[in-house]
Amino acid sequence: MCRAPRDERTWPIDRCRGIQRATMFISRKAYNAAKTVYYSAFRAFLYVRSAIHCAIEVVSGSRYSRVPPPLLRYKVSESFDIRLFLIVGQRIAESIERELNKAGTSLSRMNSVLDFGCGCGRTIRWLIESFPHTRFCGTDVDTLAIRWCQENLRGSFRTNRATPPLDFANAEFDCVYAISVFTHIDEWHQLQWLAEFRRLLRPGGYLLISLHGTGTMERLSMQEAAALRSQGILFMRSSKLHGIHPEFYHTTIQTKEYVLQTWPAFFEIVSYKELGLGYQDLVLLRRA
Repeated sequence: MCRAPRDERTWPIDRCRGIQRATMFISRKAYNAAKTVYYSAFRAFLYVRSAIHCAIEVVSGSRYSRVPPPLLRYKVSESFDIRLFLIVGQRIAESIERELNKAGTSLSRMNSVLDFGCGCGRTIRWLIESFPHTRFCGTDVDTLAIRWCQENLRGSFRTNRATPPLDFANAEFDCVYAISVFTHIDEWHQLQWLAEFRRLLRPGGYLLISLHGTGTMERLSMQEAAALRSQGILFMRSSKLHGIHPEFYHTTIQTKEYVLQTWPAFFEIVSYKELGLGYQDLVLLRRA
């Protein structure tokens, strides 16, 4: 077999490029392997920390009443801190009412409200107390979280699947809110749920959704940021919380332009508030 003669002029450059590609390949493999080990250790340690916090709270007693166990709190806030769990939930509840007030309405005037993705009741617990004459329902894919809500909070709670429909009648609700849900599901699931929310809301009903907007772009690599600008929505998978959150639950970032172009197919957009809920954007929509 004859080998083509080596070009002495380009050979050093070609060899250097080959070494760079090999180094990048090895580095990528090493990085992925290290990440896999780290994530496994992180999850194991998380369960240990959760058990320790639970034991401490049982032995010492908590001055806070009706607080879910540590792991359920961590799932919604990535923190075991009870005070933080309560403060953030209260602030979200206040933000929901405030946005509705700006639109000329209030939860106090509504008959039925749905918390979609209620988790262990971080937000809905405050609304139930503030608006005792309004019927509140909560749904979530987390069976343990829903069980805790059923046993500890007033209101109606039930589990839901990853895709519609929900077990509610057409036009059953005056308001639906989904806090930190669209931040974790891909475009296909988002569109499915927007259609379902339209079915559940009465004409003139309101929908509040929080999402990761471009304010979170600083976390992205150059390639990810370019993909977001090109597509308008970016769904990023991670195995960090594998087994703690569902398989379809990862991280989604979307642009304001994408929302304004896509979501009017389902709802009238009343307002779009960038960073309206901490580091998340807050979108208020109305059913025609």
